Amino acid sequence: MLLNRHTTKILNSIKNFRSYSSKRGVILGIETSCDDTGCAIVDTDGNILGEALNSQHLIHLNNGGIIPPIAQDLHRKNIEKVVTKAIQNANISFADIDAIATTVKPGLHVVSL
Repeated sequence: MLLNRHTTKILNSIKNFRSYSSKRGVILGIETSCDDTGCAIVDTDGNILGEALNSQHLIHLNNGGIIPPIAQDLHRKNIEKVVTKAIQNANISFADIDAIATTVKPGLHVVSL
């Protein structure tokens, strides 16, 4: 699995997190800070269990750049299927998730995730 430099840095910081529990924790992460809707499932050992991404690149390219209201609408439209796909790729159920992390700033506000 090819990861960009930013993702690798984040995963390395997760490896520094240690729980007092002996149980492996499973975290669902949602990324909607700009023009892609992304989701990853990781464990507390820093392993990527599953991921999914919906790119808005072509839509924004056709509009001459990123238009925030369009990006927000596309996040709302695609977030459920992206999260579902990441969970399927991780071969887990939603009940197996111990924590959820989301993008908060900077970026686009998506209401009612």
